[in-house]
Amino acid sequence: MTSADSSKETRESVKKAEEFKEEAKRAASTLGSALAAGAEEIKAAAGKKTAEVKDEAAKKAAEVKDEAAKKAAEVKDEAVKKAAEVKGEASKKAAEVKDEAAKKTSAAKAVTKAKHAAAKQKAVHKTAQMKKKASEVKASAAEKMVRKPEQTVILQYAGKEIGEDELVARAIAMHSAVEENVPVRKVAIYLKPEESAAYYVINDKYTGKIEL
Repeated sequence: MTSADSSKETRESVKKAEEFKEEAKRAASTLGSALAAGAEEIKAAAGKKTAEVKDEAAKKAAEVKDEAAKKAAEVKDEAVKKAAEVKGEASKKAAEVKDEAAKKTSAAKAVTKAKHAAAKQKAVHKTAQMKKKASEVKASAAEKMVRKPEQTVILQYAGKEIGEDELVARAIAMHSAVEENVPVRKVAIYLKPEESAAYYVINDKYTGKIEL
């Protein structure tokens, strides 16, 4: 092979290498564009999917919220209904207790009234008996007073004269002069004409001598 042929072959090889390099660049550029486009598509698809998932989640959350609200309303209605039933039952029971208490109170008042009436009747009867007894005693005392004659005792001795009333009065006066704070409840007089004296005993305890 000649030197000229070798140079030509070398130039052709370099040219092919340049063409191959350009082809590789074009392929790389095309691949890069394709990859970029694919990435955009993937990104767009991902964004769309994310939006769909988000919408689905929001929809599900709204459904759950509505269901919870509905359940809460049902529970509240049931609670209100139950409370009304309990209140009605309590009111009914309270009315029954009140009626029973009223009946017992009325019965107790009737019993108390009957007892008071019986006690009053007994007191009236007892008062009547006492009045009757007092009248009988008074009548008996009046009868005795009427039947009892007036009495006067007068002592006459050795030219002297002294009555019972004077002796009692002198005995009380002498006693009071000594025992001024002792009331006189009973007086006994003992006459001793031979001694020209009378002796007194007051309240069965205090004694003294009266000169006649």
